[in-house]
Amino acid sequence: MSETTTTTFGIDLGTTYSCISYLKDGHPTVCVNVEGERTTPSVVRMLTSDPEPVVGKTAKDTSIIYPDDTIQFVKSKIGKVETFEIGDESNRRTVSPVQVSAEILKKLAADASQYTGMTVKDVCITVPAYFGNNEKAATKQAGIDAGLNVISIVEEPTAAAFYYLCERDDTDATVCVYDLGGGTFDVTALEKNGTEIRVLTTQGDHDLGGKNWDAELISYVESKFREETNLDPEEELDVDFIQDLQLKCEEAKKQLTFSQTASIAMKLDNKHKANITVTREEFEDITSALLQTSIDLTSKVFDEVEASGKKIDKLLLVGGSSIMPQVNAAVQEAFGSRVDEILVNDPNESVSKGACIFCAWSLLHSTPAESAESGEPTLPGEVIGTSTNEETGETIITLAGTDGGTREVVVPTTLGGSIKDIITIATKSFGIQTFVGDVEKITNLIIKDQQLPATFEQEFGTHTDNMKDVSIVLYQSEVKDTTCDMECGTLICESVLSGLPDNLPKNSPVLIHIELSKEGIIDITGSYQGTPLEGCLNTSYAEGVGTKN
Repeated sequence: MSETTTTTFGIDLGTTYSCISYLKDGHPTVCVNVEGERTTPSVVRMLTSDPEPVVGKTAKDTSIIYPDDTIQFVKSKIGKVETFEIGDESNRRTVSPVQVSAEILKKLAADASQYTGMTVKDVCITVPAYFGNNEKAATKQAGIDAGLNVISIVEEPTAAAFYYLCERDDTDATVCVYDLGGGTFDVTALEKNGTEIRVLTTQGDHDLGGKNWDAELISYVESKFREETNLDPEEELDVDFIQDLQLKCEEAKKQLTFSQTASIAMKLDNKHKANITVTREEFEDITSALLQTSIDLTSKVFDEVEASGKKIDKLLLVGGSSIMPQVNAAVQEAFGSRVDEILVNDPNESVSKGACIFCAWSLLHSTPAESAESGEPTLPGEVIGTSTNEETGETIITLAGTDGGTREVVVPTTLGGSIKDIITIATKSFGIQTFVGDVEKITNLIIKDQQLPATFEQEFGTHTDNMKDVSIVLYQSEVKDTTCDMECGTLICESVLSGLPDNLPKNSPVLIHIELSKEGIIDITGSYQGTPLEGCLNTSYAEGVGTKN
């Protein structure tokens, strides 16, 4: 049975706000949620008394009342921690970042379905460019848990650039995307050359975004409130006051984007109340160090591109926080003489719109699954065929549906113009723990900025006699050298490979094979003299491998 014909969707799963777009008449269009807004707060309330989690504006508005049961900024946890606790001391519960993110995705999909009248199924979900293997894999899993067919994970700057190059200006150019969102910062250089878009290099900070500007303003206003009301600097403020302060400071930050001053009325009790006025100059002064960090990271990208003999033609500002006047001024001062144009590129919506186009483009450039050609059973979501509507020129892509049925996705054949290939890169170096002599080192197998998909094989020797298992401890880092010290890397996971023959001497050869997909998701396998080793994910430490002599 064929499921309803539908289209593609793109989801910007943001730290503070999320957005979903769909392809309408060949162009990306934002889906308005049931509250009538174009973006949805990435906030989830999980009260035991709620029949199901509450997501979005309602959860954000009631966070003052239910702070222990309301989850914000979950994006900063995904792929980094498996679980965390919520609830007060009398009712502690454990939830996972994947679970919470899935609830946000469900809300976006449900609202978009109501808005478009179509099933939301085939999506691309965006992630920051700095995200490593675990974060990308966890984000994809959240989409799957939300009941979505995740066509691809795409990096936010790539999506924003794709939107610009497909919808605004398709001329050949080297473009730098400055993406300052609610909780993350990315800067990525891309080059369009004929039919190809190539990612050149990227930098980022996983903990730099609008929430940091909020935090500085909150601290500043609290200090002024204590000063004006003669409140004891050591007196602890209650939760309701702090939550109210947080919400009002966020609104004041937005107001300072368009006005020179903002007023924040706060009341602790009848004795301690004040109307705090903050000027734009004060706000920019207390957040100048944050802004400078983004400029420094952008400079690294410019320097690297220019060192390769290229020139960045356009600098695109995206992300909701990029609309702050101080950002435009700083970017103009630092890079105005190094680029031809600095453009504000639909800051709140370009990422989801670009993801929507990327999703359709990916389907257009996909090949039917081998199982479909051989007549074997296909997995739900696999492409099993394409055809063309002769009247409209649209491409109809048939995917395997549920319960043995099919689903049709309609995509304009002209989507993406002349773009035939998108070349992405590794945003981190990926290596394994090895022994160089008797010293533990990270040996990088995939190098940062290497073209994806990437594969690498290297033979290592067992570290001791009679080893039956070897532990492949995977790290990611910013280091481009072949080897680096252990402290340079961040542990991702450990895969224990078993099945080595008995009585092997030290330095017996183990072939390690690593694959990094275009999405940036890693697969590692091992073999001994052509025989595959069995592997499993394990967080405990086991014997490692040594470098091959």
